[in-house]
Amino acid sequence: MLKLSRKVGESVVIANSIYCTVEAYSEDEVCLIFHAHRSLPINRYEVERRIQMAKNSNMIKEENSPTNETVVDRLTRTPNRTDS
Repeated sequence: MLKLSRKVGESVVIANSIYCTVEAYSEDEVCLIFHAHRSLPINRYEVERRIQMAKNSNMIKEENSPTNETVVDRLTRTPNRTDS
């Protein structure tokens, strides 16, 4: 683990391709800006955890019925509703 101190406007570079800049901070919140290629997924921890849990729970279903829909598609789609 690496712990760094940064001031507003200062950045950290990860693997020569991801730039993380401190935009602002308050007592209990830090606002970060990430600059990276669109092909690199950047998620909050709780979102990434939810994606991984969905992948694990759907692994058997995906093996039995292949689909082009990704886990992220499934998590973000709006459920179909039938109007009466």
